[in-house]
Amino acid sequence: NAHVAKPFTAEGLFETMRQWLPVMDSARPALTVAVNSENDEKFPELRGIAGLDVTQGLKSVSGKTAAYKRLLETFLKHQQNALPDIRLALAEGNRQEAQRMVHSIKGSGGMIGAFKVADLAGGVEAALRNGEAAPEIENLLATFEVSLNEFRQALVPALENMTE
Repeated sequence: NAHVAKPFTAEGLFETMRQWLPVMDSARPALTVAVNSENDEKFPELRGIAGLDVTQGLKSVSGKTAAYKRLLETFLKHQQNALPDIRLALAEGNRQEAQRMVHSIKGSGGMIGAFKVADLAGGVEAALRNGEAAPEIENLLATFEVSLNEFRQALVPALENMTE
């Protein structure tokens, strides 16, 4: 058995599959996903955003720039009310729902290359899973909230100014 952790790239998925698939013959072509080197120059508007790895984000969509832009837009849309929703779930005593929401942000943040946001979300998720006390959860949420808000505030104008 093998495990492919999120966020994953097509290249990493294929490499794991290659380890478990039977070898047909030595002439079999390698399973690779080419991420066009031109993409290194794509989206200069995004490259200055702290905590965003555009190259890794593009790898998660096999270098498809239109798909990456849609992922970023979807992230913004879905995270608009994330912190109030998480806090509401906690106030209602529903730590499991709060953990699910934070887990979702961790995964989607990783897919777009927002690794600081994803890492902080992972910290909140772990604290919730481990039954940390409410004050500790709130401290982690406050740090996470600042990071998420800064990221969103930088991403909105960048997306508005983007050219493909």
